[in-house]
Amino acid sequence: MKRTLSVIALFIFIKISAQTADFTKNYEDGNMKYKAKSYSLAILSYNKAIALVQADADNAEKSKTVLSDDKKYITDVYARRASCYYNTGNYSAMKADAEKVLVLDPKNADGLALMAYTKHKAGDKKGGCSIAREQINRGSEIAKKVFEDCFCWSEGITLYKEGMTQANLKRYDSALVKLNKALVILPDSGSIYAERAKVYLEKNEPEKALADLFMAISKKTSNYKVYYLRAQVYIKADKLDSAFDDLNICLDLKKDYYDGYLLRAEVDEKQEKWNNAIFDYKQLIAMRPDYGMNYYKIALIKYNNLNDLLGACDMYKAAADRGIEEAKEMAANCANPKYMKKNLQKADK
Repeated sequence: MKRTLSVIALFIFIKISAQTADFTKNYEDGNMKYKAKSYSLAILSYNKAIALVQADADNAEKSKTVLSDDKKYITDVYARRASCYYNTGNYSAMKADAEKVLVLDPKNADGLALMAYTKHKAGDKKGGCSIAREQINRGSEIAKKVFEDCFCWSEGITLYKEGMTQANLKRYDSALVKLNKALVILPDSGSIYAERAKVYLEKNEPEKALADLFMAISKKTSNYKVYYLRAQVYIKADKLDSAFDDLNICLDLKKDYYDGYLLRAEVDEKQEKWNNAIFDYKQLIAMRPDYGMNYYKIALIKYNNLNDLLGACDMYKAAADRGIEEAKEMAANCANPKYMKKNLQKADK
């Protein structure tokens, strides 16, 4: 009796070993054809491999039992065949295999990516693209193709633009929802991080804004506005040296950026760098020669901080000529010889 049981056990062992060897042979043959993009031929090899493990897979599916790690190869072969079906355009067969994969392993990246395609085609484009991107992050190669085939870049950009629209309407919470979804799809976009930073800045959340701006810069964005925005955050945090450095970078990237010179002039004044401020205001005057307030700002610096009455008078007159009411009284004084003689004498003393 014992001998009979031993023979049966040996027979079963040999049979299982043979099945395992046949599975491995067909699975690896399928993988080789898959890498060569011979998807139809790969399917034939995967069919042979699956025939050897289908009973186990079906039993697990019926009992709704997730396969153990030592049987992961069963999930893998179905996932690979599903990818072949996807590449050959047989989406119904792909869906059937992908669904089976997710019963056997609910977290399988390839299975989730392929079902993301189905989700996208069913009308939930943004949801499908979000799932596809998550699986790319987990290392799924087929997820990259799903992402491209579904034009997911376009979906991310659409969300980004919708977020900007909401921000422009000052609907900041709605803007954050859109921008957060955009970043799920396009996590490497420095522009989206920069836009979200603007929203955080408007919501008076400078720490979140600063974190997003560092992310934007780490994505190697060359967008001058990112540095401008970060300078704004630094100014609010009273980190004026950092703000000044960022504005220098901003103006190196965009040498005619009016708002950049205006903000740097503000930083110059806060740091009492009067000559630097005058330089920046002169850059502003060169860009907008008819705008009187920049002449007035120079006049104030020359009069109050540099003791340069003659220079201040030139600027007061230029500002008054351009409609700046605040400058008109001083411009009149500058035209009065008695006033000038008296105040120049004071300056000399």
